[in-house]
Amino acid sequence: MIIGGRFQLEDKLGSGSFANVYCAIDTKTNEKVAVKLEHPNGDQTKTCSETSFLATLSNSSYFPKLIWQGKHNNSRVMVTDLLGPSLFAEYIKRNRFTNTEISSIGAQMVSALETVHDLGIIHRDIKPDNILIDPVHGIEKVYLIDFGIAKRFADPISKQQIPFRDDNEFSGNFMFASKNVVVGCTPSRRDDLESLTYTLIFLLTGNLPWCKKRSNSESIRERRQSGILSDNFVGIPEELSNIVTYCQNLKYHERPNYGYILSQLNELSKKEDFYIRSSNRRRDIIPLETEFRSRIAQKRSKSANHKGKLNAKNNIVRGQSNVDIDNNPTIDGSSPRITPETRKRILGLRKDSGDNISLKYMAMLCNN
Repeated sequence: MIIGGRFQLEDKLGSGSFANVYCAIDTKTNEKVAVKLEHPNGDQTKTCSETSFLATLSNSSYFPKLIWQGKHNNSRVMVTDLLGPSLFAEYIKRNRFTNTEISSIGAQMVSALETVHDLGIIHRDIKPDNILIDPVHGIEKVYLIDFGIAKRFADPISKQQIPFRDDNEFSGNFMFASKNVVVGCTPSRRDDLESLTYTLIFLLTGNLPWCKKRSNSESIRERRQSGILSDNFVGIPEELSNIVTYCQNLKYHERPNYGYILSQLNELSKKEDFYIRSSNRRRDIIPLETEFRSRIAQKRSKSANHKGKLNAKNNIVRGQSNVDIDNNPTIDGSSPRITPETRKRILGLRKDSGDNISLKYMAMLCNN
């Protein structure tokens, strides 16, 4: 299928409530682009608004460039740069982002939202799926996409905000929506920033307080709307907790201090990365190096106890034990021998824990 006599559709990249997104070839430049094709019976006002917002923002480096807009068989079409995968797809692939990466992503998105807000627009759907990675620079450069449910919160000329209400119908994503939006409050700038912080917390820890092992969208909605859940993010870096508290304390009409949020993210980048230790009752997040040292100390302690037991039974089993404790790499700290069997155990542990722990450290924990 050719759109606008110029864009040859190829693979389907995704599908949303209002449109499908395709990879296409721009026959004019022979470059790959992204084509957003509205569903035949879709809400054209949403696509029209998104095109208008993106055209306004196209000169900023935080958003995809609008290449073409028009109609195909009465469906609205929007063509933009083809970008890389979403942060959610990257999270599924990697299981972890470092503090430095979270700080960089957050700083770019705070600046993007400040640009959007200064134009009197709120995004209303900040989540990992709507932040894309640059295909060349990778995680160092990210873009905010999908203005399908974005709205103006203020008149572009007078700057006067729309009146506050507390009985709005929900629109967005219950997992990442702000506390006020979940209970029906009119969204404003504070809510975009709170949603962004929840996104960063999820990318760093893989979890949010209202998510459980078998959570679905309905159970998340019920937990959040019930109001019985605390937003106390136990164990996360203090800086992200500070941002959540700051956003929730902002008044509806109040302009956020974007500089304060950037300063908190900058402090986060200076901190040691975290390891997530899960149990049946809680999830503790502690520094990686602390976790490594703790595990190795435990392993050495067990090995020492084992050595003592062997010595005690030495008169009985002398010469029969094949355990060479004195040369065991888990005790003296030398590079462990990674056998095929050990390697399988390492990969299994890494998969289960979601860690990018080095083979050497994991071998120390696996090797007996």
